Amino acid sequence: MSLAPRTSSEERQTRACAGLCSLVAVVLLCVGAALTRGSGYEAAREDALRRYDSVVDAWNERYALAFNATAWSVLIDDVEFALEGRGDEDQDGADADAAASDDASRPRVALRMALPGSLWDVAPTSVIAAWAEVAAESSSSAEAEASNPSEAAHAAAAAARSWAQQRHNVTLLARRGGQRDALSLLLSPLLERVVLPDVTSWKECRVAHLGVPASGNASGCVTFQAVHSLCACVSQDGPDGAWRLDERFGGAGCGPEAQWRVVTRLRVQPGSEDGAEAPSWGALRRAARGALGVRSAEDPLLWALHETDGSMVFAAAQASRDAAGRLVLVVAGLAALVAALLGAPPLLAALAARGAPPLLRMRRRARGEALLEPPKT
Repeated sequence: MSLAPRTSSEERQTRACAGLCSLVAVVLLCVGAALTRGSGYEAAREDALRRYDSVVDAWNERYALAFNATAWSVLIDDVEFALEGRGDEDQDGADADAAASDDASRPRVALRMALPGSLWDVAPTSVIAAWAEVAAESSSSAEAEASNPSEAAHAAAAAARSWAQQRHNVTLLARRGGQRDALSLLLSPLLERVVLPDVTSWKECRVAHLGVPASGNASGCVTFQAVHSLCACVSQDGPDGAWRLDERFGGAGCGPEAQWRVVTRLRVQPGSEDGAEAPSWGALRRAARGALGVRSAEDPLLWALHETDGSMVFAAAQASRDAAGRLVLVVAGLAALVAALLGAPPLLAALAARGAPPLLRMRRRARGEALLEPPKT
């Protein structure tokens, strides 16, 4: 059997693959060029940076002084606590690594006011002292405490759980000169018992909701939710106007990670298997941080978080299209390379059949050698 037909068939297949790869390379090249040129990434990014710079200039020239000169405090029930200035490096939700990756989009330092410690630290002194005493006793004699709980332990636990589940009034106070503004942040318990009637799966209740199945004839899942953070976004009505909550970003909160809500809560597992008892004081402090703070609505960081949906990358949509276009161009280059590798051997063979290979001709011309013509038949 002759090998000529098989060789001819393989050559045709190679040429067909080379032509197909060439066609794919041309199509991808056109698509990639269209995506890259149509993304508008550079223009969108420059526009966002220009608007960001204007926000920063306005903050530095007008709004920062008024915000930082105001004395901020929080009134929890009838007890007032002063708020302290913090830098943005302490701000939850601000991705410092993402901001540092692009110097042009890094927010400049702007103070926020925050409560030192936690909301759980502002409980009545009697509650905290009693609970601390019980915790010390439990750590020194855990086995004895577990087998025979003391009356002090019961009293401290009941006092802490009762205080957390009471309805509290949290008010933000702003003082500047003789002016005093009060902004209500919370009028509800710091800890609430929640029953989820639609959750009937034991695993879903335990894992997803940190709860326990309802006892008795009741159905559903019993869990608790505690205040994790309180953060308000405020603005001033004019240079010497009153401070108020500002919802320009979709809510009066301080970031998109909380969907711009003032109050964020976390689920905490009940203190008993039947869901009747609230979590212990230690479990509350471990699960929910209880942070409290206030930021100005003119803060450049809040503007950047809202503009970028929390990613801290300007023109993210345009950047994605630009990256997709560049990726398509790379694939087009690879397709063109494959087409060249498949089409080169047949082309060189055809040229060699007519005479010396092109590379050999160039080498001989460079050396001044005579070209040997193939013998005529």
